[in-house]
Amino acid sequence: MRAVNGLARLNTDCRIGAAAAGFVGETQPRSTEAEYVRAGRLRAYLWDMDSSLEERLLKLETNVTHLEHLCEQLNQVVTEQSKTITRLKLVQQQLSNTVESQELERIKGTNAKPPHYSV
Repeated sequence: MRAVNGLARLNTDCRIGAAAAGFVGETQPRSTEAEYVRAGRLRAYLWDMDSSLEERLLKLETNVTHLEHLCEQLNQVVTEQSKTITRLKLVQQQLSNTVESQELERIKGTNAKPPHYSV
């Protein structure tokens, strides 16, 4: 939606510039000195608008480059964290198995066989 609004603003700016230079509705060729002066003002206005657009484009490109770099850094962090999480899950599973084995051994060691049980 912003791009459409930007184009509408650009068209409006061009019409305003043309109106300020006195070119709205002109259909006949210019021949007087005043008309050449108006044409120069329009060219100057369009040149200023063009440099303004170049500055805006440069800012946008700079921001996009910065965001791409930031995205790459974040991607590296997420990848490292994913590896760490996977490793920690494995360690946690090993510790859980060890604790479970120790608990089973402790239960087996403390449970004495009943006196009537003979083997």
